Amino acid sequence: MFSPVIALIKFIPLVGALLGFAVSIAAFLFALIVGLTLASVVFAAAWMIFRPIIGCIFMALTGVGIYFIFFF
Repeated sequence: MFSPVIALIKFIPLVGALLGFAVSIAAFLFALIVGLTLASVVFAAAWMIFRPIIGCIFMALTGVGIYFIFFF
């Protein structure tokens, strides 16, 4: 998804490779955070079906994590 942006940045003379590397790292971190958040929501939803108390705790922890992502 971010490959076209990274390819365009690499065309900048003198600093393209460095900026391309920095954008690649930023894209990786963004994808990692979003992926872990979505996985946590899915796990919490599954736990809510089989063990509702544990699932509610996981969902609350995931909600706190999402709050910190958006507001800090």
